[in-house]
Amino acid sequence: MTFILLRLAGYLLVWIGAFLQAKQWSWVEWISSAIILLWCIGDQWKRPDSAASTLRLGILIETALIWAWAFILQDGVVLFVLISPLVRSCIHLKWQDYVWMALLDIASIVGIHYLYQSSPYLQLSLLIIVGLYALVLGALLREREQAKRLIAIASLERELRAKDEERMRIARQLHDRTGQYWTAIARALDVALRMDGDQRIAFITKAREASLEGLQEMRNAVTQWSSGRQMPADWIRFMEQSIYRFSAVMNKPILFSMSPALNWERLDNPATTAETIARTVIESITNAIRHGEAEEIHVAVESGEEEIRLTIADNGKGFDSLSASQSAYGIGIETMKELVHANGGLLELSSAGGRGTTISVTLPYSREIGGLAE
Repeated sequence: MTFILLRLAGYLLVWIGAFLQAKQWSWVEWISSAIILLWCIGDQWKRPDSAASTLRLGILIETALIWAWAFILQDGVVLFVLISPLVRSCIHLKWQDYVWMALLDIASIVGIHYLYQSSPYLQLSLLIIVGLYALVLGALLREREQAKRLIAIASLERELRAKDEERMRIARQLHDRTGQYWTAIARALDVALRMDGDQRIAFITKAREASLEGLQEMRNAVTQWSSGRQMPADWIRFMEQSIYRFSAVMNKPILFSMSPALNWERLDNPATTAETIARTVIESITNAIRHGEAEEIHVAVESGEEEIRLTIADNGKGFDSLSASQSAYGIGIETMKELVHANGGLLELSSAGGRGTTISVTLPYSREIGGLAE
C-alpha cells in the first residue's frame, strides 16, 4: 500500500502539471491519461516479492505506457514519472537491468524533447541524481537482505549439526551399553576353544547368555530411542519447513513440487533415502543463496517407474563467477555426492556463469511395485 500511495502522489503531481501546461485536453487525452495512470499506480507486476522476470516485465510495460502518454499529450513533461520504473529497477533488479533502463530512459527523454523542441536538461539531471541515489540504496538493501539470509542459513545448519550430534550420541550410547557384552562373548569363546568337555560347554553357555543379554540391552536402547526416530515423513516435513523458512528469508517464493506417487515401501532404507533428499535440497538451496546469490529457486521431487528424481534449479551467478567462494561451494557438492552415492544414486550438476545452477539427483527404487527386493 505504501508503494501505491507513493506512485499515486508522483503520477497525480505530473498529471496536474501536464494539464495546467496544456490548459485543455481532448476526451481522448483524458481517457488515455486515466487508463495509463490507473495501470501505472496499481500493484500489478510491481510487488517487491515478485519474481525478477515479473518485475522486469512490469517495469518495461510501465516505461512503454509513459512513452505512449507523452506521444498522446505531445508533451515531454510526463517523462518525469520515468523515475518510478527506474528506481524500482535500481532497488529490486540487478545492476545490468538498471544500466539498460537508465540508457533507455535517457534516450527516450532526449528523443521526445527533440521531437517537441523542448529542453530535456531538467529531467535528465533529476533522473540521473535520483537514479544514482536509488542505485546506492538498492545495493545497501541487497547487502542487508543477504546478511539476513546468511543468518537464517546458519540457523538451519545448526539444526542439521544438532541432528548429526544426536546420531553420534546414540551411536556412542549403543557402543557403551552393548560393547561389554560383545567383548564378553569373544573372550568366552576364545577360552572355550582351548577347553574340552564340560568346561568348553560351560564357556559356550556363558557366551550364549552374554549374547542374549546384549541383544536384550540393544532392544531396550532401541525402544527408548524409538520415540525420537526419524521416519521418511519426518525428513520430508523438515525439508518443507526449511524451504518455507528459506522462502521467508529471501522474501520470494521457492517453487516446490513433490509427486504424490512417491512410494517409500519400494525402498530398502526409506528413512535414509528421505534424509538424502532433504539434506540435498537444503544444501543446494543454501549454496544457491549463500554463494550463487540466487533470486529464484525451483525444487521438484518426482517419482518415475524405476527411480526417484530430484531437481534443484536456481538463477544465481553460476560457477564461473564465484571466484573465492568456489571452494566452499565445492565442499557442499561433495557432501551431497557422498550422500547420494551411499544410497546407490547419481548426482549430476550443470552450471554456467550468469546462468544459474541445476542439480539433478536420481535415486533408484530397490523393489518392484508390489514385489520383493531385486
